[in-house]
Amino acid sequence: MTGHGDERRGPQVLLASCDSLAQRQAWVDGPRAAERTLLAQVRVAVLLGRHVLLTYAQLFDGIVLLELGPRGLARALGVEPRELPVTISCPEGDVGLAIETVRAAGFERSAVEALVDRGRTRQHALARANVLQDEWADHTVRHRLAVAAPPPLPIRDFLERREPPARTTATPVGTAAVERARCSTSRSAMRSGLSTALEEGLSVQDAEALTRWWSRTYFACIAAQHGAAWIELVEPHEGSAPPAHGTVLVLRRVLDQLGAMPPAVFETVQYHLSQLGGSRGVVRDGQQSRRIAHVVMRASEPSDRDAERRSQTLRLVAYGALAILAAAVALPWGHGALAATVVAVGVTLLQGIPWDTVGELRRLRTAVSGAAVHLEEGEPA
Repeated sequence: MTGHGDERRGPQVLLASCDSLAQRQAWVDGPRAAERTLLAQVRVAVLLGRHVLLTYAQLFDGIVLLELGPRGLARALGVEPRELPVTISCPEGDVGLAIETVRAAGFERSAVEALVDRGRTRQHALARANVLQDEWADHTVRHRLAVAAPPPLPIRDFLERREPPARTTATPVGTAAVERARCSTSRSAMRSGLSTALEEGLSVQDAEALTRWWSRTYFACIAAQHGAAWIELVEPHEGSAPPAHGTVLVLRRVLDQLGAMPPAVFETVQYHLSQLGGSRGVVRDGQQSRRIAHVVMRASEPSDRDAERRSQTLRLVAYGALAILAAAVALPWGHGALAATVVAVGVTLLQGIPWDTVGELRRLRTAVSGAAVHLEEGEPA
């Protein structure tokens, strides 16, 4: 099953935050939360660059993407399945060869291990992963998704040019670990070298720092092969160092909103972001990141005027319904005083209702149903 060339419709973004191991770890913690996290990351990539570049390992060995499926991902992005803004990086541009590689002995099989970690038998996990991989492969061929064949991976050249974390070269054990990492052209080789270094006395903190350095270099190399930008989503913290190359700062609450946002609301976000202007091709533009945060939060939180207006409307409707009910029950029998008493008691009770909360619940129900969301014009300060 060969690909159909690169049919991207805009600048490509490679997500370094959702490799197959990260998907496995998130899935074990909770499938629903893992799905929301991945959707938030993909939606950020789409807002920044319009088109997402996925490695074959991220897709065919990533449990969250596999379980979500092509139709689920398309639905979350508000597009038709045949219009998925995705390019798959495969060896020789061949989806079938990519799946054979993932299924071969010695491959990490993160998707299978994630299913086993959640209680599936290994036999059932293997069968389930195969079915999901075939679904993505069939969809890729049927709808002619873009498949790109990268040139040979010059990761050793990238590793030679990039400085390792300073703390890792402070000891002979750390220096030896760096040299092993520079000779590692695959993630499994990298981990094997780190296991040896840990046995020799490398600290866990240094091992984690080396892993981050190697992974960032790996994704930077793949992105360079495809002429794409690579990004890693990081939550900013007070007093944190300036963001490194490729790092995009995104507030956790923005990611949470994007992950839980109904598709129709996400489409509204895309529309209003385009109205605010700015280039969606410059993925590291801090101003563009602020625009995204601004529009997402405006889509998730109604304006004060809207909340007040809804609260007043609810009050009027409730008072009117109470008056009509009292009149219908008491007046036919000539009990005007009873009707007045019913209205007075009802008004007292209605005044104690938290109308703002009721209005908020009504707004959330409307948002979940896919209704349009009001967004005020303007940009964040």
